[in-house]
Amino acid sequence: MYFWNDVHSTWLEAGYQRVDYDQGGDNHGWKLTLSQNIAIGMGPEFRPMLRFYVTGGQVDNEHTAKVNNTKDQQLDSLNVGGMFEAWF
Repeated sequence: MYFWNDVHSTWLEAGYQRVDYDQGGDNHGWKLTLSQNIAIGMGPEFRPMLRFYVTGGQVDNEHTAKVNNTKDQQLDSLNVGGMFEAWF
């Protein structure tokens, strides 16, 4: 997280998962999200917040492909969007 001031901040988030199935095969994936955030109110870490983001990632679906009898074992994803986040 980088806080430009009390209103604007930029965040980089990363994630990884791995699922090992008893019947054989495993699925794993990763994602990265970069967001520009605008805090409305009391400071940079408080809500409500308006977030604009881009997320990219990849999932290897070895087990799912076996079950569904498909050849697509790897899926790529790119998402761009905005959201309003509020806590109550």
